[in-house]
Amino acid sequence: MAPPDAVLNRLAEWLPILRCPRTHTALRLADGKLVSDTGEEYPIFAGKPILVKFPRPHHLKVPPPEQVSQNQRRYVVEERTDSSPRRCLHLGSGNIPCADPRVVSVDVLPCENVDIVADAEELPFVDEVFDHIDSGAVFEHLREPLRAIEEVKRVTAPGGLNIIDTAFLQSYHGFPGHYFNMTPLAVESFLVDDFALEHSHVPGSATPIKTFFDLTERFLSFCAKEERETLERMPLGALLERFQNDPPFCSKVLQPFSEYAYRALGTSFVVAARKPSRWQEARAERQHDPALREEARLARREYYELRMDVMGKHHEVFRYERFCQEKAAGLSGTLPGLPEPLGDILRQGAPADILSLESVMLANDGLRREAQALQILLDDWIDLYVRNCRHVPAR
Repeated sequence: MAPPDAVLNRLAEWLPILRCPRTHTALRLADGKLVSDTGEEYPIFAGKPILVKFPRPHHLKVPPPEQVSQNQRRYVVEERTDSSPRRCLHLGSGNIPCADPRVVSVDVLPCENVDIVADAEELPFVDEVFDHIDSGAVFEHLREPLRAIEEVKRVTAPGGLNIIDTAFLQSYHGFPGHYFNMTPLAVESFLVDDFALEHSHVPGSATPIKTFFDLTERFLSFCAKEERETLERMPLGALLERFQNDPPFCSKVLQPFSEYAYRALGTSFVVAARKPSRWQEARAERQHDPALREEARLARREYYELRMDVMGKHHEVFRYERFCQEKAAGLSGTLPGLPEPLGDILRQGAPADILSLESVMLANDGLRREAQALQILLDDWIDLYVRNCRHVPAR
């Protein structure tokens, strides 16, 4: 179905500033799609151009509620005293509405209030086009934040201002993945770098008290009821001393923590990886086909994102099952089922050959189906809990 006239008119206004994310050439409207001078085609879904190098399923469907970010009622451009911005980019806008015609809202998901679906690592715009770029709680979710900041700088007009707010001491969160937390030094050194630093600060929404509260609240939410209530009753000094000097108590507290809970709050992380026997041969083959190399790389990263998504949903199912057990005395309603062990799901969902694009994409499809099945099961457990308790705990 062809996009409505209002969408086409808006896209026609943007065409002078758009470019193909694959070939960096100009785009034109043709047959309800955007087409580059070199013949690359990009669909228009739900009124939004999908200007992504290699679109994945999440780029081309309305996102489920648990993946939609809307942490502001509306987006308002921060006006400057020196000059008013002429054109603004809200990068990673989520579903935050904005009525300002100067603003282009860009996100990786086709939310209702998004203008263009694109990756921050390959922005589909010509050089030096935005006077103001705003990005909040985005860079920790980027697969390549240093590549993304180069793109941000490329599309910033001379004298333009970038405002970037990204995570430091936050636990694992978000969709499609949570990759890099940055220290303040890293933000200034790598994100500012050769731009002139105007100011840097910890925002009022992210003070050390907020960090302590959020991490403590999330830690307690992973605990079983008895240990949670014990910890909540303890004076802070006594709690810290016991955590420091009582390993059996710590083991009991951590007993219900899932793999996801450990990953969400762990201090460090270990991996062990084996080199495939045909690794050198495969690398040489990929060198001759840059597009295939990049698509394979993105597919592998999506694989690990989907693994984490499965872990998170598996964790939530058992967490709500535990909540219902804690309320068992007055619980009414049929108990939903439980998924198979996480280890079995992950083993069955692993690609047969990590060097094969086809094998990885097949594994991704399987993990996507597992995540959908887990979400249905989770919704059933949440429904049972809410009907009996009228309250949904924070994740």
